[in-house]
Amino acid sequence: MDRLTLLADGSVVRTFYVQWKHEHNLRRRARGFTLVELLVVIAIIGILIALLLPAVQAAREAARRMQCSNHLKQIGLGMQLYHESHGVFPYGLTSPYPGSPLYTGGGPWNGWTVRLFPYIEQKVLADQWDYDIGYAGYNFVANLKQSRLLVFEVPTYRCPSDAPNKCYGESAQPEARSNYVACFSADGTYIERDCVFKYDSQYMIQPTTTRKALFNNNIQRGLVDVVDGSSTTVALSECLTGTEGDVRGIWWYHVSLHYTHKYTPNTPIPDLVFSGWGPGYCVSTVDNPCTLAGALSVSNFSARSYHPGGVNAARADGSVDFYSDSIDLALWQALASIEGGETVVDVD
Repeated sequence: MDRLTLLADGSVVRTFYVQWKHEHNLRRRARGFTLVELLVVIAIIGILIALLLPAVQAAREAARRMQCSNHLKQIGLGMQLYHESHGVFPYGLTSPYPGSPLYTGGGPWNGWTVRLFPYIEQKVLADQWDYDIGYAGYNFVANLKQSRLLVFEVPTYRCPSDAPNKCYGESAQPEARSNYVACFSADGTYIERDCVFKYDSQYMIQPTTTRKALFNNNIQRGLVDVVDGSSTTVALSECLTGTEGDVRGIWWYHVSLHYTHKYTPNTPIPDLVFSGWGPGYCVSTVDNPCTLAGALSVSNFSARSYHPGGVNAARADGSVDFYSDSIDLALWQALASIEGGETVVDVD
């Protein structure tokens, strides 16, 4: 479209509309956002991110919890394969005592974790582990081949929700961690009543518990011993690994292999860590509290995890479920008992 302009001398000038439109567009493009508009946009984006972030974190934790459950299923399957081969589950722990052939003043100690290696695709570790030396057996420190195995991380033994960390302890080298522990008691402590456990008479206190769990020291039990039913008996659960210097959550260390149902999952009641080796073996935190115990036999660790609201646990039949922090204590203890005769009506 053209525009006609009458000049003073009477002549007419024709102006092209295209030129006018170009100038008009330049004026329109020159206008930007006001400061208020920019702040509103930034605020809206911030709100959307704030709303989205918890959902992303929840989705990630759900994936980590599922992976943790899968690890427990692998361990539970390994337990079943071991039982199929031997007719019983592995020892919770073997520890020589004064008078026994292998006693060397403290070791060797061999836990369920090392006996399970051939059944969880860790044959290389299984072939290298010397049960006559175990942990703390004769000439343990000088045996570099054995002691070097202690730093090996076993992926199946780690929960992805727990931070990867190592500690420096008796071996003067990094010690690999584990987040999975075997149930040693339904309502008591590390060593059950009348168990053959003579680590040191000075440190031995006879526990008062009367109910048995699936695992303990120098004891092997099978499905035939699970009178209460394998589908309603908890065999394994989670623990939190300690920070540097804390012995909880080490896959080869004797006291680190256990937990009990004396308290409900993620209880604020501190774990009891044997004080005979010094206070550095217990490093208490808000999520993983602990205090010192006067005897190794009454050490007591509870099931703990970083999963919101509870812990994963595997039953004697190999199945895995999630147990709430708010579970009734009587029910939690009944689930750990293998022959208590309790009636379990719910598992949540």
